[in-house]
Amino acid sequence: MAETNAPFLLTDDGCVRWQTRTLRQLGKDERFLENVIGAHPHLLGLEDRRTHVRGPYVPFHQLRLDTPQGRTVFPDIVLLTESGHIIVVEVKLSDNDELADRRVVAQVLDYAASLAAYSDSEIADLFGGDGGQSFQEVVRTRFPDAARPEELAAVLLERMRSAELHLVIACDGVPDGLREFVHGVTNQSALGSYELRVVELVPHVTAERPGILLLPSTPIRTEIVARTAVNITYREGQPKPGVEVVVSSQDEVAEAVRQAQAGAVRELRRALAAAVATYDVIAEQGLATTGRASTYRQIKPSGWPGSVHYEFLAYGENGVGIELHLESDATKAVAPALQRAVERLRSNYPTLVWDPRWSANRGRLVIRMDNASSASVAETMRTFIADTRPLVDETLAAVRRS
Repeated sequence: MAETNAPFLLTDDGCVRWQTRTLRQLGKDERFLENVIGAHPHLLGLEDRRTHVRGPYVPFHQLRLDTPQGRTVFPDIVLLTESGHIIVVEVKLSDNDELADRRVVAQVLDYAASLAAYSDSEIADLFGGDGGQSFQEVVRTRFPDAARPEELAAVLLERMRSAELHLVIACDGVPDGLREFVHGVTNQSALGSYELRVVELVPHVTAERPGILLLPSTPIRTEIVARTAVNITYREGQPKPGVEVVVSSQDEVAEAVRQAQAGAVRELRRALAAAVATYDVIAEQGLATTGRASTYRQIKPSGWPGSVHYEFLAYGENGVGIELHLESDATKAVAPALQRAVERLRSNYPTLVWDPRWSANRGRLVIRMDNASSASVAETMRTFIADTRPLVDETLAAVRRS
């Protein structure tokens, strides 16, 4: 590791130069860095006017998460904050091969997708409930000094459902190439409005003083500027599925980064924006749209896993679709019930179709509404939710009982 940026300590006795080292050179491992961050989350540098993140923080180490693809993953740290934000941290040392390629990015995206797919009761159990506690009770216990714990719990749940998370890769040195790749990874449709950043905590030591001086910096931080697909692949003879992150084209990413650096905001497509604005006025409590993407908005009913949701989707500039998505194997049991209901529903929604190929053959219902008025699209979504939500509720309840 280069010494050119090593700090100097100026004292009355002279100038002391600190030596730049890696944690591995100091006999420390990734668990050491994980424990340091868990005890001192402010090292991540997330507290500023842009993020509105503030403590107190409650850290959870090595939570067991079941992914939508049926695997089990363990994020190094999940931090809940009294400001209502969720921070997911993956810790790597600079010599870890996973840090030098896209595997580490796939890991943190996997964590975000997993949290978004959890139901309210599953989230309560995940963060320390005793099996009968609500998430509100868990939050009241974890944040005893919070002024309005019920409100805090509601905000945390909503941000988990929509994957509005801060995803952090923390390391003691950033390898070449990671910066360029991370800048191309943002806003995956199955996740939501997350921020991805890399925080570098570079160790320094000096013979004159005991301890380790950590100099934090954030050399990489994404904006919501491009689309990413996470492909889960299964190969014969492979014990675990592989994860492949596919980013937008280089031209698209370059333009998106340029807009983000200039402070530009990607606006909703015209017809979609009008439909969403009209719908949110008439939406029932808890059924407003979520997200910040330019081509879709999701609606996530309470009690549903995040991988089952309604969605407004833009078809070009003037077309809008109303959809009901199934996006995990754990919810494929809902598909037969929706397929059986298609003919009945089509009497009210003539353009309704069942798309069996959506999300690796999990399926979706689609209503095309090209050139329809925003009022018509909004009202159709409202009635479509009323007509289909009880069926999905009943099916999910039967799956949980089985």
